[in-house]
Amino acid sequence: MEATKSVNVPLVKRSDYSAPDYWFDHTNLEFDLDAVKTRVSSRIAVRRNEDVDSKGNPLVLNGEGLDLISVAIDGRVLSGNAYIESDGLLTIFDVPDMFTLEIVNDVTVEGNTSIMGLCASYDGEIFSQCEAEAFRKIAYYQDRPDVLSRYTVTLRADKAKYPILLSNGNFFEAGDLEDGRHWATWHDPFVKPCYIFALLAGDLKRTTETYRTISGKDVEVSIYASPESIDMCSHSMDFLLKAMKWDEDVFGREYDLDVYNVGILNGGPGAMENKGLNLFDPNWIVADPTNTSDDEYEYRKKTTAHEYFHNWSGDKVTIRNWFQVSLKEGLTRFRDQLFLADVTEFGSVRINMCRHIRNNQFTEDDSPTAHPIIWDAYIEPRNLFTNTVYDKGQECMFMLMWMVGRPRFCEVVAAFFDRYDGTAATIEEFLGCYEEESGIDLSQFRRWFYQAGTTEVSIATEYDEAAGEFHIDLAQETTQTPGERTKQPLHIPLAVALLDHRGQEMPARLAGENGVPQPGTRVIDFTERRQRVTFIGVNERPVLSRHRYFSAPVRIKDDPQDADLAHLVRYDQDIFARWDAGQSYAARVILRDVARLAEGQTPAVDDAFVAAFLSPLDDQRLSPRLRADLLGLPDERTIGEWMDVFDVDGVHEAWAFTAQAVARKGADLLLKAYEQNGGTGPYDLAPETVGKRKLRNVALDYLVRLGEPDMLDLALRQVKDSRNITEQYVALKILCATGSEQKAEAIEIYRDRWKHDQLATDKWYRAQAAAARSDTAARVEELMSADDFNLKLFSRCFSICEQFFYFNHYGVHEPTGEGYRVYAEQMIRVDHVVPLLSNWTVSRSGFSRWRRYDPRRQELIKLAFRTMRDAEGVSKGLIELCDKALAEE
Repeated sequence: MEATKSVNVPLVKRSDYSAPDYWFDHTNLEFDLDAVKTRVSSRIAVRRNEDVDSKGNPLVLNGEGLDLISVAIDGRVLSGNAYIESDGLLTIFDVPDMFTLEIVNDVTVEGNTSIMGLCASYDGEIFSQCEAEAFRKIAYYQDRPDVLSRYTVTLRADKAKYPILLSNGNFFEAGDLEDGRHWATWHDPFVKPCYIFALLAGDLKRTTETYRTISGKDVEVSIYASPESIDMCSHSMDFLLKAMKWDEDVFGREYDLDVYNVGILNGGPGAMENKGLNLFDPNWIVADPTNTSDDEYEYRKKTTAHEYFHNWSGDKVTIRNWFQVSLKEGLTRFRDQLFLADVTEFGSVRINMCRHIRNNQFTEDDSPTAHPIIWDAYIEPRNLFTNTVYDKGQECMFMLMWMVGRPRFCEVVAAFFDRYDGTAATIEEFLGCYEEESGIDLSQFRRWFYQAGTTEVSIATEYDEAAGEFHIDLAQETTQTPGERTKQPLHIPLAVALLDHRGQEMPARLAGENGVPQPGTRVIDFTERRQRVTFIGVNERPVLSRHRYFSAPVRIKDDPQDADLAHLVRYDQDIFARWDAGQSYAARVILRDVARLAEGQTPAVDDAFVAAFLSPLDDQRLSPRLRADLLGLPDERTIGEWMDVFDVDGVHEAWAFTAQAVARKGADLLLKAYEQNGGTGPYDLAPETVGKRKLRNVALDYLVRLGEPDMLDLALRQVKDSRNITEQYVALKILCATGSEQKAEAIEIYRDRWKHDQLATDKWYRAQAAAARSDTAARVEELMSADDFNLKLFSRCFSICEQFFYFNHYGVHEPTGEGYRVYAEQMIRVDHVVPLLSNWTVSRSGFSRWRRYDPRRQELIKLAFRTMRDAEGVSKGLIELCDKALAEE
């Protein structure tokens, strides 16, 4: 192993946690805002923590990149020998047990593109972003989540440039100053950590609604945005008001402040839950029929709800330290998924989440950066916000819900919120509350939070016709991860059902149970390394419907007959299990063709598979949205997970062959679905209409794969003539994956139509970056050098980084190796401007799993990591990620 580049930052260990020596009871902040340099005056009521042995200890504050002007205690300005500033810390000696601390410092705003600290947006607003440890870039403070304080904030600024002045909490008072400036004071009566402090100043417009809470209190809900965006916020307001009502209905959570503000700014944080003042980039919240696709509407609905739900899971009940981040992010992600399932379709939401977890969280588990939900140590806290923390953390909440039922679990969560309101809590305290409220011992279940790796569940079945018994033999094994070779068995709730030859759920009961056998889903508590489960009273050989509703974030290993998979694809009443059977069947067929290609043979059409896979297309019992979900093949990255060494080229060719075989066999049905699900009326967001558009676009994707001129022209006409951007964008994306003449024309038509619309243009970039082609890396390099591409415009930069480096597996891993060079060079560029985005992209792109590829690709990926790590001026977060990826080479 070669020497690593030092980041000169100590490792923070969970085992080293200790409570702070001092509490900050009240924090008064005054900002003289200026786009070049802002002066910050803080006055803090400090009290020694009597619960720790801190007598005589100095007060140590964090502060990075600040110009210190003065320090005073109880009105007395301190001399230079009373404190010392060094290595990002301000240490003040000989402080009393209780005192008022006053500090004045300057912050440089101009040139800060990091989206950390005090920044200027792309359009000139001044805003703050403090998560995870960036309040220290604004003022000297104990920058840690367990220091809770009540805040009063006064903002002063040029009234012409910044007529709107916002901060957390309730508006208190405002006025004009003699020099053309004005001021506004905000007070938050509830304690909070500094990472959810926020301010926003700019020339913004406002739209407002009044929401009456469950207790009858009126809350003024306002969205602030640029003049260009404010008219595109009505749907966002609707999403927000629905989320407020849902949280009351489901969890009994009432909003506490008198106002709830949302700020939207170009180049701001993607989405941030600051108490009472959520901040968004437009791509995360702005929604308008002219430039927002159906998928984007749904994403904005979820994201808006997510940030609002943080008011309880993250703000009112916050976290003790960054190791507990899943307590707020995993729990809040669970809440937004439950909300989305309630307002759309539960099965579809679970399918999409499973797809995301398999492609992202499972791959994270199978990499040098694998870690448990509760980390043991970190260097850069921003790197803690991972798929494991969010998604496995969310799935732990779902598993806890399956174990007691939804109504009871919602009561448990409400009890936790009530018990820990106004505190910095831990996951252990949440689990303890669950145990007390439910009476269930979670001693074994806790391992989900402390043990890294994906668990593989092996399933074998046996039917004893004479005894009328159906046996399910289960085994679980968790993959080894760095520093953790021995794995303990987990408590896995595994949902199953038995289907008869007609596809109906069979009545059956478990051995040892009393009562009348009942059909439907049974949740098996799988707790041993090996465990046998027996159903009795089974009068015919059943087909096992397993892993219903994705009941646990595990990888299933079984070997059902092709006919059983086809039976499930046609008849399973659990939509997730039906989809999963189709995915397993498709993966099996594609991998057979990969093996044929490796032996120099020609891929073969599996007619039985194609017939079964297409069966949902004409199943009128299903909504159009669910039919569209069921018709999607597993993507290439998912197929590769079934292989010891990922045959990138073989999988790409076999996948394309299978997709074309489905299109060829189902051409008539697909064309019928395309024609019958078109709309001629005004664009609307009714679930049925959205589902029809989705099914129509899935059909078009298959039809274009036939390569016939008529089908390519059909997609081009959709780009030209469709009245909604969902169909225009999807058709453009489909054509970008081809080498056709229609592709160039579609790119030009779309660009010319939307060149003056930022969000629609972002999709133009995204569609081209998504093309699974060997020449896409070169095209991405061109796009990121285009005149209207700006690294400071977060939404545009994110569009390419997410779509190409994160989602486009073949495009990055194409045969020449150019994808790896482009990846390294562009990540260095991004890191120099927006390290938040480079760290996010590198941590999620899956490159750290380089051992899964052939030797040539392994060397090229490692070279990319070394190039990034050794580049001049890159962030400590990027260096940490590269070091971890190369740790065991």
